Amino acid sequence: MKLDSVVLTSAGAREVFQEVMALIREALLKGNPVTLPNVCTLTPYTKKARNFRHPQTGKLFRVERTKYVRLILSSGLKNDLGA
Repeated sequence: MKLDSVVLTSAGAREVFQEVMALIREALLKGNPVTLPNVCTLTPYTKKARNFRHPQTGKLFRVERTKYVRLILSSGLKNDLGA
């Protein structure tokens, strides 16, 4: 894609980027997946609370429920990277 007629300053590009990131963040906080075509899909998920034992001391610890964002590469990008 060639955009010869579009003129965007560095400050303008930064503003556009920040707006796009804000929209992505908003969607993820609502629990909605975000797809960036030909790049990846960002999906929010929650890991359950769990217990684990320290291997040296044997002491039991509890890890509370945590929220993450899972990134899944698009198949096209995987192929281009040779993954």
